[in-house]
Amino acid sequence: MTRYFFHQRRRQELFVDEEGSEFDSDRRALEEAMTSAREMMSEAILEGRDVSGRAFEVMDERGRKVIILPFRDTIIPED
Repeated sequence: MTRYFFHQRRRQELFVDEEGSEFDSDRRALEEAMTSAREMMSEAILEGRDVSGRAFEVMDERGRKVIILPFRDTIIPED
């Protein structure tokens, strides 16, 4: 298992995830980042806020950047 850190980028600010979570693969960590971003956007929308401009910067325990995932990339626009 590898520990992944889901740092959150909001404009020029970076909110550091100091705890992290363990997953068995980069793919599994990406799936969790997508789910978390969708949940955060859903909660924000219910409060009348738009957080779709934020992004997760997912790093592994060795400090390797696994992915930058903009929240807005986790939703599929309707036609």
